[in-house]
Amino acid sequence: FLCCISLMGPGVALCFGVMPLWGKLRTFSFYSRALPGLNAAAVGLLVSTIFMVFGALERRSPWPEGSRAVALCAYALLEHAKLGVPATVAIAGTAGFTWSYCRNNGLLGM
Repeated sequence: FLCCISLMGPGVALCFGVMPLWGKLRTFSFYSRALPGLNAAAVGLLVSTIFMVFGALERRSPWPEGSRAVALCAYALLEHAKLGVPATVAIAGTAGFTWSYCRNNGLLGM
C-alpha cells in the first residue's frame, strides 16, 4: 500500500495541483504564442531520444540487421496496419525471440 502511494501520489498531486492553474494559464496570450515552440522542443527531445536508443541497440545487438528488421516491422504494424501497441509489442517480441533462437541454433542457414 505504501509503495502504491509513494509511486502514484506525486503524479496525482501534480495533476490535481496543476489543473486549476491550467485554465488560467491558457488565457494568457504569451503562453498561446509560445505553445508551438514548446511543442517543437518536446518533439525534438523525443526524436533525439529515439535516435539515442536506436544507436544503443545497434551497438549492443549481436545481430544488428535482425534488430533493424524487427524495429521496421514493428513500425509498419503500428503505422500502416494500425495494430494496437500491446499486440505490436507481443508480435515484435516473439519475432525477435524466434529470430534469435533460430540464428543461434543454426536454423537459418547463416
